[in-house]
Amino acid sequence: AVIAVGIAIDGTIHLLARYNELCRTTSDYVGAVHQAVQEVATPLIISSLALALGFGILLFSNFTVVAQFGALAAATMLISIFANLLITPIIMTRIRLVGLYQIIAMKINQSVLEESPLFAEMSNYERRKAILISEIHEFTAGEKLISQGDIGRNMYMILDGAARVERRDGDETRVLADLKPGEVFGEVAYIRAIERTADVVATTDLAVLNFEYDRMQKDLRFFPNIVAKLNFNISGILGERLADVLDTDRQT
Repeated sequence: AVIAVGIAIDGTIHLLARYNELCRTTSDYVGAVHQAVQEVATPLIISSLALALGFGILLFSNFTVVAQFGALAAATMLISIFANLLITPIIMTRIRLVGLYQIIAMKINQSVLEESPLFAEMSNYERRKAILISEIHEFTAGEKLISQGDIGRNMYMILDGAARVERRDGDETRVLADLKPGEVFGEVAYIRAIERTADVVATTDLAVLNFEYDRMQKDLRFFPNIVAKLNFNISGILGERLADVLDTDRQT
């Protein structure tokens, strides 16, 4: 039966691996579970039934021990179908998988992370943990990341490339800032769901981290230290933004 359990776990690993891959591109956990199950179900069922049938042939053996082994192994393979396609997906809807190997192996420019105000006073592990909970999005030059007037609780940090903040006033467009790797934008809407006050457009091919408020609060609830540091750093960024606005008002 141990052999059958090992084979059954292989199906579970394939299911979890696919789910983890899908979670990197979406915040819809339930949708990711459904898609992972749909993609893995057919090969998992066919292979399990084939193995159960193969083990079942041992029931015709004249040796009692061999026949019992075949019965137990076949039963284990059939139960694994139920476990992998029902019990495991229920568990998956409630968790977000982030492996230690991913945290160690993730390749991102360290200087960008260390110099970003969002990750100030955070360890390498804490930064990588927060990043793996977020989503990495890529944009081409000229593509719009944020539209003025939209409402959303997403905050972004640039990993690679550059972007421009533009505000539309009637027919006129005014450039407010040019953003480079490590800089953060959208932090006000992240804290409170309000209308975006400007457009953000990629000026080069761009890779950003997308931090969604609800997802971050859910996935980091077991890491209060990381949440506290992120919130403290976000408050510092908001303070700097406010100071810049006040300085601009004084000059005008």
